[in-house]
Order: sequence, then structure tokens, then C-alpha cells
Amino acid sequence: FSSAGRIYLNTQQSNLTSGSATKVLLDAESFDSGGEGDPNTNNQVDITDTGTYVIIANVGWENMVVDKTYRSQIYVNGAEIAKYSTQTPVASDSDTSVSVIASITAGQKIELYATSFDDASTSDVAAGATRTYLSWARLA
Repeated sequence: FSSAGRIYLNTQQSNLTSGSATKVLLDAESFDSGGEGDPNTNNQVDITDTGTYVIIANVGWENMVVDKTYRSQIYVNGAEIAKYSTQTPVASDSDTSVSVIASITAGQKIELYATSFDDASTSDVAAGATRTYLSWARLA
């Protein structure tokens, strides 16, 4: 891979506003072979080489509400390109993972968003390298 990396949420994001897509503030880095991760300033990936990328993301949820929907979304240049939603049958912690292969142009940015539909605005995005992250790799 000429470009690959992984940024993650190191500080929990609390009380997401119900029904509103919220940018996940990915504020730490596991690795970044191409120098494209921007976890400290813009919490995103800044693509430097045009190509086909595999993007894998996970949102860890805490304080979920029974029978409500939770969603993780991948955005490129401000537009949603992939999403995954789940409805929780019990009040517990869970994850929503999403992945996509996409053609991305140099200068575009990749971001992770999370949306809760809990009606109470009490659900949180969990911190930790294994709970909430965005990974990317240029395939060609």
C-alpha cells in the first residue's frame, strides 16, 4: 500500500444530539504511512494521492436507549458515501461498523460521522482505539 492509516477517538463524545449527524472527533493516530491522517486539527483524512481506497470505520456506542436506531457514516468531501444502521433491542453498549471501496481524488477528505436516533440525546460515542476508528488504504 502506498498510503494507509488509522485514526481513532481518544476522548469520548458525550450526549449526541438525537437525529443529527455528528462528526466524530478522531483525535489520535495508530499509524499513518502516507501522512494523510489529521487527527489533531481537523479530525479527518486528507487524501494526497488519487486512487481507489478501502475505508473501514467503526463507531462504539455507550448509553444506548432500547429500541432506538444508531448509525455510522463515512463521508468524502462532505457527502455521505456509506452508512450502516442498527437498532438496539436492549439498553447496552454496541458498535456500528461500515466499510466501502471508493475512488477518491487527491485533495478530498474522509470523515467519520455518527447519528443516534435515541430521542433523548444521551447516547455517547465511546473512546478507544478498538471502539471508534477510521482506517484507510490505497489499493490502486
